Amino acid sequence: MGEIFGTLSQPAGSSANDISLPQLVVAKSAAPTATSTQVTVTQLEDFILAQPGISPELKKAVEAIGDPSTTLLIPVPIEYANSTQVTVQGVDGVALGDNTGVGSGVVWVKDGFVYLVAGSLKQSDAINIANNLK
Repeated sequence: MGEIFGTLSQPAGSSANDISLPQLVVAKSAAPTATSTQVTVTQLEDFILAQPGISPELKKAVEAIGDPSTTLLIPVPIEYANSTQVTVQGVDGVALGDNTGVGSGVVWVKDGFVYLVAGSLKQSDAINIANNLK
């Protein structure tokens, strides 16, 4: 379930092929689950970490996850965005982006659902909106 609010004005000098982004997106979805009858979570993690090209840094990051069956992984390309752990509605969440207003969002899992508030707004505004959702 999601709701999109507004669209950004097309920049001067841009073509009709340019993307028109929403100013705000609020979404809710059932939290993803994965099951296996063949391998355990530990066996899968060990297999992935044994693959060629896995850097020591990535290996440490994967091992730091702890129990991957209870963790929502959110890959963040560090050259394009930053991420910060935040508290949203009393649970842990991840804020993405910055406070420039170009684009930010917040993602959290609560009561079996994944929630998202994102758009062309400051990170602090995304967190504030998320904390005030009913």
